[in-house]
Order: sequence, then structure tokens, then C-alpha cells
Amino acid sequence: MTQKEILVGIVGANANKTWAKVSHVPPINGLPGLKLAAVATSHEQSAREAAEAFGASRWFSDPLAMIRDDPIDLITISVKVPAHRELVLAALNAGKAVYCEAPLGRTVAEAEDGERGRFTSYRHRTARSTGIQSQENRSIYRQVDV
Repeated sequence: MTQKEILVGIVGANANKTWAKVSHVPPINGLPGLKLAAVATSHEQSAREAAEAFGASRWFSDPLAMIRDDPIDLITISVKVPAHRELVLAALNAGKAVYCEAPLGRTVAEAEDGERGRFTSYRHRTARSTGIQSQENRSIYRQVDV
């Protein structure tokens, strides 16, 4: 039995100056079973450039449109913290698996939403993971092992 390829969309995948370029794109493109299918930035030109630079077949200048795109299985959030909560909730509400760099919100209350299960109380009980922006953190290795 072959496993279905997981199609990934990155929100915040600017080709020139983002965390996605150095920490999200290389593992996605390097892991078997994952395919970088789409990228989203807030501007058409940077979205087109990111798609070309990272090998994504589709680009979006509206991150919410990419999140709602049916073929995408997993959304990775790589934007500034003020946008994390809205994008994570939109992705979970769309039934997508989500990876988001920490923190999940601007305030303790927003971040605690995830701890109380609000980020997972949407249809399908969608999987989510939170990164901590560190290649040397052992908890990342533990997540991979699980």
C-alpha cells in the first residue's frame, strides 16, 4: 500500500526574506511523502517569485484562498505573530492539518486557546503542531520520532 503524497501550502513564503525560506522549505522539499504544492504571500509578485524559487506549482496573493484550496492537505504558517491565530483557526476550520511557528497568539489568552483545545475543536479534529524556531531544540526531534 502506498501512502498518499501530502500536499503542503506555506503562508508567508517570500523567496527573499522569510523564515520559511530557511526552515520550512528545505524539509518539505527534502522529505519523502511531502510536496510543496502552493505558497501564499500578501502580494502577487512575491507569491509568483516564491512559487518559482521553491518549486511550488501554485501561488496565492490571498493566504485565506490558499487555505480554502481543496487539494492542499497541510498548511504551514510562517508569518509574523499577530497573524498566527487567525490563520491557524482558518486552516483548522477548513479541515487542514497545521504547522505554526510559536507562539500561536499575541497574548497569553490567545495562546491558551490552543491549550484548552479550541484549536483542535473543529470538524475532523485536525492535527496541529507548533514549532519553536530552533533546530537544536530536542522537542522537535521528539515530535519527529512520534
